[in-house]
Amino acid sequence: MTSNDHPWLEHAEVIASSGLPAWEEAELRFAIGKYCDDVGDFEQGFHNYTRANKIFRAMAPIYRRSARARLVDDLIHGHTPTAVARAAASGSDSPRPVLVVGMPRSGTSLLEQIIASHPAAIAAGELEFWNDAARRYEPLLRQGPLEESLRSALAREYLQTLNSISAKALRVVDKMPLNADHLGLIHTTFPRRV
Repeated sequence: MTSNDHPWLEHAEVIASSGLPAWEEAELRFAIGKYCDDVGDFEQGFHNYTRANKIFRAMAPIYRRSARARLVDDLIHGHTPTAVARAAASGSDSPRPVLVVGMPRSGTSLLEQIIASHPAAIAAGELEFWNDAARRYEPLLRQGPLEESLRSALAREYLQTLNSISAKALRVVDKMPLNADHLGLIHTTFPRRV
């Protein structure tokens, strides 16, 4: 952005101070910070980045290592190779989803761009779908793969999500790195994709 975009900044600051929901204010504060960086107002940029980070930190759930370890242990015990293979046999055979997973900063964006450069593919960015599904069904997932009816419903919902991004692309790339946490759920829902 440039100093010619100052009217955008004035409008954005009014909106950011208008009592937005916390998540939206934080996102807008990051955008204001970026504007300030672009025009060289680093002090104001830093102020907005700091405010956005404080908002996100206040919304973040407290990380409890022991609870995370219990969840991972439950998923490992419930998703044995036999249980996953049995569930995957009735999974969706749709070829549309392409999932790129990995640790943050590991090259997932580059890989997404390479795949999406093909004319039959489109990039969807980082979709929250599988994180939301895992939270919704966490108690059941701790016991093992979801029953077929739930996985079929998830497959339909996910394909609708991909369709809302592009109804024409043969492949839609979801590059949420942390989908790595949900590979058991994803594989039993879309066994051709993982």
